Amino acid sequence: MVGLFWIAAAIWLIMSAIVPACADDLQKFVRMHHCPIAERLEIIHRVSRAGDMNRFIAVNLPGFNQSYVQCLFLDDDGQLVCEAASGYYAHGEDEPRTRFLPAASIAALSDLGFATDHSEGNYYLMVTAVERQDFAEVAELLLSALYSGYGVRPWIAVEIVAPLAPEVSQCTPVG
Repeated sequence: MVGLFWIAAAIWLIMSAIVPACADDLQKFVRMHHCPIAERLEIIHRVSRAGDMNRFIAVNLPGFNQSYVQCLFLDDDGQLVCEAASGYYAHGEDEPRTRFLPAASIAALSDLGFATDHSEGNYYLMVTAVERQDFAEVAELLLSALYSGYGVRPWIAVEIVAPLAPEVSQCTPVG
């Protein structure tokens, strides 16, 4: 009996050490990429005009076709539609769908506020963003979705695509 107690205690210690490490990984991942994303969102909002097809930002994993999040500024300047890839667009229109996220990933995206009906497209969320703090919150949302929904961790490189804001000079990612 005493042996089982020590085994259980050891497992509890290991698990309690792992859980905070995961939270620390999310915080580190957000710190690394938050500023470049928030800054680009602010630039896009400032320089784009209604009808411009390049009013978007996408953050993806290079080499992984259906692992991305993106936001598009709608013609109503303060509205964005943000999406997380569902696998819906992984194949042609007439081909059967074979790419689906695991249930835990879908639940994580739902917890972040994404609508998770993927029968006609990606998971999506409507967001209002017009001020610097709003863009910071959207950046955190996108990074949290990548972390929770697609398993991206600080040591995995991401690519940021924003045609209207390809470079940012006011911030430096922190690692």
